[in-house]
Amino acid sequence: MKHLKLFALTALAASAVAMAVAGSASATVLCTVTTTSCPGSFRVTTTVDNVIKADLVTGTTTEFKEPLGAFETCTGSTMEATVTKTGSVTETVGVSLPAKSLAFTGCVEGPVASLAAVELEIHWISGSLNGTVTAKGLEMTVTYRTMGSCVYALGTETDIGKLTGSATATSEARLQIDAHLTKKSGFFFCPSSMQWLAEYRVTQPKPLYVLAS
Repeated sequence: MKHLKLFALTALAASAVAMAVAGSASATVLCTVTTTSCPGSFRVTTTVDNVIKADLVTGTTTEFKEPLGAFETCTGSTMEATVTKTGSVTETVGVSLPAKSLAFTGCVEGPVASLAAVELEIHWISGSLNGTVTAKGLEMTVTYRTMGSCVYALGTETDIGKLTGSATATSEARLQIDAHLTKKSGFFFCPSSMQWLAEYRVTQPKPLYVLAS
């Protein structure tokens, strides 16, 4: 009987540890103040501060690269996404980015366009005000050296960058994109994969931080 009780207690402790680890790994919220626990009135939810707007950091470009270097560059890009999951102690923050809400302008080689809705998740990075950004559904057409265009896509949910919390109470958060996509269709000479690089400033909400719930 003593062994049975010891086994039950051990199993219960292991389960509690596993639940705590899982909870801490997934617990994420977006907040407009920096506190240990985000007060409800400052939390970004599906109904409060739920529209996230961003554009390229002034003076930068967004690049689409192959191993030999950039083959397409755009001087302008904007995005407008909507929070679909508030986040909690058991889940990450979810964000939806419709195809028409991710736009590119000033592209040197030809048009660049988002073709599908993107589902984003933000995962708090322990000990920071930042989060890892993952995406699924990302699909875009990119012009290759004026010769033709190809469609590139993410196969599964993938890490595409980092959301860095605002440096001050009056500054914007930054979204650094470093996404690797695979060719889906299009012009024969397009590379089989590409890297999308960009840095966006989050103009709404401002400021913005990634916290544990």
